[in-house]
Parts: sequence; C-alpha cells; structure tokens
Amino acid sequence: MKNFSYMIITAIAIAGFQVLFSPVVLAENTGAPAEPRLDADTVREWSDRYFQAALENHQLTGAVVGFVQGGELLFSRGYGAADIETGAPADPATTRVRIGSTTKTFTATIIAQLIQEGRIEGVDTPANRYLRRIQLPDNDGTVITLRHLLTHTAGFADRFWFIGADTPVPVPASAEVIESLRPEFARPAGTRVVYSNFGVATLGWIIEDITGQSMEEAMDERIFRPLGMRDTELPVDLAEPEGLGSPGYLDADGLAGPVPFTAINPAIAQTGSIVSTVKDMARYMNAYLGHDGDLGDGVRRAAWAVLAENASGQGRMGMTFFLQDWAGQRVISHGGNWPGFHTWMTLLPDQDAGFFMSILSEPAPESLTTRFLRAARPSLAPPPSAGIASAAATHDQFLAAVFGPRRPMPAAGLDGSPREIAGLYRADRRPFDTVEALSALVFFESPLQVQAADGGVSIAGAAPWRADGQGGWVFDAPTRPRFARMSAPETDQPVLVPDIGIFTFTRVPAWANPKWHAIAIHLLVPLTLLGLLALAWRAPRHRGWPRLGVVGVGIAGAVMTACATLALPAGETLMSSWFAGHATRVTVFVIAANGLLLSAIVTLLAVLSGRLRGGARLLAVTAGIAALAVAVLLLPYNVIGLPVFQG
Repeated sequence: MKNFSYMIITAIAIAGFQVLFSPVVLAENTGAPAEPRLDADTVREWSDRYFQAALENHQLTGAVVGFVQGGELLFSRGYGAADIETGAPADPATTRVRIGSTTKTFTATIIAQLIQEGRIEGVDTPANRYLRRIQLPDNDGTVITLRHLLTHTAGFADRFWFIGADTPVPVPASAEVIESLRPEFARPAGTRVVYSNFGVATLGWIIEDITGQSMEEAMDERIFRPLGMRDTELPVDLAEPEGLGSPGYLDADGLAGPVPFTAINPAIAQTGSIVSTVKDMARYMNAYLGHDGDLGDGVRRAAWAVLAENASGQGRMGMTFFLQDWAGQRVISHGGNWPGFHTWMTLLPDQDAGFFMSILSEPAPESLTTRFLRAARPSLAPPPSAGIASAAATHDQFLAAVFGPRRPMPAAGLDGSPREIAGLYRADRRPFDTVEALSALVFFESPLQVQAADGGVSIAGAAPWRADGQGGWVFDAPTRPRFARMSAPETDQPVLVPDIGIFTFTRVPAWANPKWHAIAIHLLVPLTLLGLLALAWRAPRHRGWPRLGVVGVGIAGAVMTACATLALPAGETLMSSWFAGHATRVTVFVIAANGLLLSAIVTLLAVLSGRLRGGARLLAVTAGIAALAVAVLLLPYNVIGLPVFQG
C-alpha cells in the first residue's frame, strides 16, 4: 500500500490548532509599524523578512505569496524550493500548490450563486430539500439546514475515515460512499461552530444534485473559466497534478526527505482538493473584491454575511469564510492544510486588498518511541521539528505587522474568575462515538491546560492572559490573542473559544486526560506479553483453563502490539490505513483488545480459584491486572464492547 502521511492531519485536528496558544508563536516579534500602512512595499518588506528567516530556521522548504490591491497583483514572490528533489525554485506564477480547505470557499461561492439564481431558496432551507442521493437525519429533532452546513453548526462529530484514497473512487459519489463518510452528531445543531469537513462535503453533493454536474464541472464552468484561472483545477482522481510543488519533511536539523503525494478522497474533493497558483488565486481574490471577473454584490454579500458565532468578540462565520475584526479592519479569510502544503487567503475589503500564501513544509513524522518520550519525558525526546504545520499563526503575524495588535490590552485588575475555568480542555473537533477516537491515544493527545496565575490565567504555559471584563482573556503579545468563555446548553462545563472561532474546547475531568491514558497503555501492554510464558507451565494444576486465560492475555497483547508496530512504513501509525479507507488493521486491534479483556477476566478468576501457586500465580497476577487495566483505559475510546465501525 502507498505510504500515507495522514497522521499529520489527525495530529493537527486533535491538537485543535493549539499553535494559536503556543508561547513561542505568541512571543514572536512581528515588527508592527508605528502607523499602520498597507501597500506593496510594506508587504514585500514583511514577506522577505519573515520567509527568509523561516527558511534559515528550518521552518519551511518553500513558499509562494501574492498581494493584490486595487484590482492589481502588485507583489508576488517565491521563497526556497518548489521541488526539493530537483531544486527548482518556488515561482508564484508557475508553482502549483494545494490550497486545502480554502477550497471550501469555492464550494460556498457556488451555493451563493445558486441562491442568487433562485435555485436555492435561502440559507435556512432544509438541506434535504435539495439532496437526491441521501437524506440527512434530524439532529435530535432539529432539521439540518444549509446555514448549519455552511457554518459548521450542524453538530457533526469529526471523522478522518477515508479522507484520503489509494484506490479509485467514482464521482459523483454513490449514496453508499456518502453514508460511509457520515459521522454521528456530537452536539445539538446550531449551538456551536465546530469545524466539519462532512458538512461542506454535503454542500458539494447538493450542488451536484441541483445542477446535474460533477463538482469538477461546476467549479470549472462557474469559477475557474470565467475568472481565467487556467492553472487551477479540482482533482477528482488519484493522479498527482502536473506541476505540483514537492515539499519536504523537516526535523530539528533541517530537510529530512520529501513529503509523499497523498490523494484526497475524490468523493469529498469539494472540501479541500483545489490545486492552484498565486497568479490564479490573485484573480479569485480580485473577483471577490469587485474587480475583473467580479462575482457580484449579491454573491459577495451572501458569502460574507454573518451567519453564526461562538462567542461575542471572537471570529464569526459567513458562508465558510472566517470573519474577524483586526484593529478595526474587516478580515475575511480561510486557510487550508494538507500534508506538505499550508495555505491562507486573507481578504481586506476596507483596503481593497488581499494576501495569499502557501507554505511548503511539514514536520517530519516521529517514531512511536519519540512520541512516547515527548509525552512522558520531554527532556529525553529529540528536539522537535520547527516545521510549520499551519499558516494560521503566519496569517496573524502578517496582520500584526501591518496593522499592529489586534486589540488593546484590557486594564489590569478586572475580575475574570480564573479559578472557575481552571482545568484541562479537550478540543471538540474530534471523533466521539466511533473507534476513531483511538487516534487520541496513538498521537498522545495533550489537552489544553488552563491555570489561575498572577494577573489572570495561564494557558498552554503562557501567562498571564488578562481578563477583559467581557468574558474573555487577552495575552500581551504582538498579535494580542484572546479566548472567551461561551455558554453551551448541552454541558455544565466551561467551554472556551479562541480568536478564530471555528472550534471550541470543553473542560474534562483530570482523569480523562488522553495523554496519560496513552502513556499508561504503552507501559502496560508489554506486561501483558508475560502471559506467553505460561506456555512453559508443566504443573498439572496450572494447565487447562487457568493456562488458557494467561496465554490468551499474552496472545492478545502480542496481536495488539503487532497491529501498532509491525509492517508500518516509517512515520506511519496504527491509524494510517484507516485514513485511506482501510479498516483491517484497526479491526484486528479491536478484536484483540476485546480478547484481552476476556482473557484478563479468566486469568484473574484462576488466581482467585487458588489453582495457581508460586511463580505462576505472580505471573498471572501481573499479566491479568495489566490486561484489565489496558481494557479499562480503552473503554472511553470505543474499543471495548461493540465499537461503531462506520465505513
């Protein structure tokens, strides 16, 4: 099977973009001007300084950027290599990049066009009115509307099952394929913005069902050709697009090898597959800003209208567009990530300007040993990669450099009740009811830690975040980030929202920390292998069902270990094949885990029966208790019992 690097995608999703709270990122000097000024010279100066330094610091292998204003592409430049294997330089006119989830804005644009044409009644129309291949279930009595899908508020849990593909997937997707991708609901509809690939994928299926065209045809006819985006396409097969950049993996010492090409599942191409260039994306930005190829006031107003938000003062949602305020400037943007490519498109309507960047970079995959050490004993782990894994922080630094801090610092001494929000918080963009929740253990997910601190609170080690008296806390850094507490009717726990406002964090009990569960499991599973020593027992009283139970523990532990480690290419994990739509390895792991529990029960019953003596008893106690503990720790991750396998 082709070597997949989807572990990077899941690691990003599980982390919930914790890079936004990184002390290193927050403390970086953005060089904010005394008087904000946005023009080509300012952008050129910042870009040269930022991207050249990032190259020297092994943060990226290449980048392409472009700046439009007044309908013209005033500045574009490439940095580093477009192809690390040939050494070809990055060129904003010819280097093709994967724009990832920025694709979602193109899908939303077609929805806005269909509303203008009267083929869709409006955003509050039920999605099922336009769906022909499937029908979405109600979310606890609430009918799912286009607004829910456009703003990530339908309530879907997150899934990465079959996000990539190594075997052909016919498009338009069949009802069977679509149903295999559909996640369960994790929260009531309309209560929170929590990023959902499936919601936007459904918009693509609606477009196909209304127009009778494939998404590839619809985007080409409605956007690419009218705007003259000749080097842009929506790939719907597994072939690597011609002229696509070839990024590199980066470790602490620099370049560690090429990032292999991985195809997005064609059934969900509308969520992240577009390949484009800076020159073409400049045309798209200018069209939204009302210049050549103008998409029209109706489309623009519909796409940029505020449709949802998590908390006052934080980012809001338009038709998939992220809507923010930065020092009084309207900021309309979207980013995207796919292994090797990290993109951000920023529209600044008040300045009649836009900035697009695509960063070619990826932190090198880490071995299981390194991931374990980084979680359990960071001082013993190798230095981490400096490779950029999201352009979100770069976007913020660009805005801070041009316009200064996002907001003023609040006065000291305002009461934010820091002790009421102290605790551990898990990102709500994650799987809840399927075995895919196991990803949290595979990647040693570390919850966000919030603590009371002098002058405010500490979050992810950065302090103090100062209370602003309006339900939020602000950190004194050049970008002036803020997080806010929101009210969520389905939980009595605090819920926190970062600036970007496209996901939330909910407080969990200290005992529900996936990182410590993962560490414990990785220490306990080797102890279950001791059960294999029971094969050497010779005493008659030790044979029969007592030995069968102890040996069963050893065999189950061995199978689980094999699933997690054997025949995996470098950097791959237990979950890698799952992301490509293959369930075999995970299924075997789950069967073995349930066998481990049954064997542990038999083993401990044998101990209680008194049939095991001396060393045999000690062996059975050790292996049995370790096995039982592993099974108990796996319970919250839908591995034990009858786990849900969708797909």
